[in-house]
This record gives sequence, C-alpha cells and structure tokens, in this order.
Amino acid sequence: MLAEKLLPKSENKMLIALNDIINEIESKSMTYVIWGAGNTGRETEKYIHEKTKGRISVRYTVDNNSSLWSIEGIRSPEYFVNDMSNVDIVLVCVYVADQIVEQLKNIGYFGKTIVVSSSIFSISDDDYRIYEENMPIIEEIYQRLADEQSRCTLETYLNVMRTGDVALWASVNGNSRNKLLDDEVLDLSINHNFVDVGAFIGDTLEAFLRQTNNTYRSIVCIEPDKRNYSELNKKIALIQKEDVYAINAAVGEKTGTIRFAGEKSESCHVSDDVGEEIKMIALDDLNAANEASLLKVSTNGFDLKALKGAEKTIVRNKPQIATYASGSQMWTIPMYLWSIVPEYDIYMRHYGVGRQALICYAKRKGSES
Repeated sequence: MLAEKLLPKSENKMLIALNDIINEIESKSMTYVIWGAGNTGRETEKYIHEKTKGRISVRYTVDNNSSLWSIEGIRSPEYFVNDMSNVDIVLVCVYVADQIVEQLKNIGYFGKTIVVSSSIFSISDDDYRIYEENMPIIEEIYQRLADEQSRCTLETYLNVMRTGDVALWASVNGNSRNKLLDDEVLDLSINHNFVDVGAFIGDTLEAFLRQTNNTYRSIVCIEPDKRNYSELNKKIALIQKEDVYAINAAVGEKTGTIRFAGEKSESCHVSDDVGEEIKMIALDDLNAANEASLLKVSTNGFDLKALKGAEKTIVRNKPQIATYASGSQMWTIPMYLWSIVPEYDIYMRHYGVGRQALICYAKRKGSES
C-alpha cells in the first residue's frame, strides 16, 4: 500500500536551507544572482526581500530565454560570464537545475551554486491536505501504474511534498534533457505526427529531432506567448525542415478565445480573468492534429483541459501522450485517459527538483518502448 510507504509530515527542509543561505549572504555581505526568471525565481527574490526587510537584494536575474533579455533586470548568460567574478552565490531557480549547474561548471564559475526548488513556496497545509483527502484515488492510480519506476516516482513525489526534502528526487529522477520525450517509456522510432502543445521556444522540438534522428511525418508546434512564439519561429527557420510549423494560440477544451497572462520565462499561462484575450483552439478542431501519433502537453496547469479538447483525436488515434501532471492532475489525468482509452498503460516520471516536473505518459498496452 502506498500510504504505508509515506514519510511523516515535517518542516520544509528546503526552506530551512534557504534561510541558512540568506543569513550567510547577509552576515558576510555576499553578492548573489538568481538564475531563472520564472515563478520560482520571482518568489525567491520576493521571499529574500521580505525576510531581510530589503537589507539585501539580488544583483540581477539570468535566464537562457533570449526573448527576456530586453526586460529590465534580466541578463543573458554571456552577461553573467563577464560579471561572474563579482558574484559570490548563484541561486538556481529552475526545475531543470541539473542543466544549469552543468552550464555554470562549463563556463568556469567557481562560486557557490545553490539549487532552489519551487517546493519551498508551494507546499502549504492546503496542498498537503488535498493529497490526504484524495489518498484513496491516489492509491488506485498507484496500484494501476504500468511499472515499478512509476510507483516509486509517485511515492517520492508525495514524500517531497510532506518533507520539502528535494534530495529524495535523486533516487528516481530521469535525465531532464529527456523530459516529456523519455525514450525509456515512449516509442520514438516510428515516423510520428508530433503535436507539441506549449512548444515554448522550441526546446522539446529540438529534443524530438535529436532523439528521432530527424525522422518524422509532421510536426505542429503550438505556443500562446508572443515572445516565445517569435523565438520558436526563429528556431524553426534555422532547422530548415519541411512539415514543421508553428501556431500562435492557446490549447483548451473548446475553440474560442481566452485570457492569457504572458509572464516571464515558462510561467506564462492561460487565465479566466487576467491578461490579454487570445485565440484558443481545441485539438479536435485542428486539421493539422487529426493524425497525431505523439502528443506532448505543457500548459501550466490546463493540461487536462487541453486533453479533453483532443478527446476525439485521442480515442481515434490512441497516440502516445506526454503531459505534466502535478497537483490534482496526478489523478485526474490518468483517470480521464483510462475512461476514454482503457487500454492505455500509464507511467509516471520526474525530472529536476520542482514539484511541477511530474510527467504522466500514456501509451497502448503492448506497445514497444
């Protein structure tokens, strides 16, 4: 039973560690930068400012997304390289922290590197309670998962939520460069019609082409954020591949319009009440998605709605699916997919340090990986 393997609820270990770092920065008058302009980076900066009552402040924020470098306070990695001798500590505030740690090592940074997880700020009593209240259905998901790695991943996710101990991820994590396209789960050897929902600036597109040796039938990339969409098109132009194109829109349960909060980095998201009004499409209404054989969904919490908007396509094609599934989507997405395609095997994998990096994979029983 899953419940028997869970750790007791305790103080958030990551928050304790961050407080120690803040005390060190202040007591030794150290300089620090934040690497990552998304929610975790912004929440970290806000937390430090409030905890020290403004006595210390970030030197600047670094992000790999070039579309953000024109925004005040966000710098490029090249800027950091020229300034890194003046930086004592880098707080890595992205969930694929392993990639940034490697990047810092490769550019020759010898200061202190501290990984900060979104688990610091997102584990509240309400978060804890929602998992406890839904433990019976989580237990059912746990028992029905396709392999032991999936069960260990789900168990670890809940234990991190209970303790804030992100070191637990080390025992189950996959290579974050393969997130959403894990070839240990998915069959990437066939010529796919690939639909990339939430294509960002083309990172999954590049990974797909690399892992399939540029072999595919078609690729449709859908990205709602205008800045990200512009960078995505630049990448597609450089790839110079046929049958690869991008659409600037959100993906949801129904075709229409929706508000969209175009925030920094990967934190942009559709919303019911804030942001500008943009086009939203249901994949069932998109001709280019009709033959989808591989579907990736990354929509910052609206993943289930995007899948429901593709229900006819999923039932007809039974595509392999990779989607984020943290929070309540841990159980709502698997249960929904089983309800429309009972023969799906469901796998759970995790990459990086953030709670948002829980991935649900689905593929038909008996499919080779």
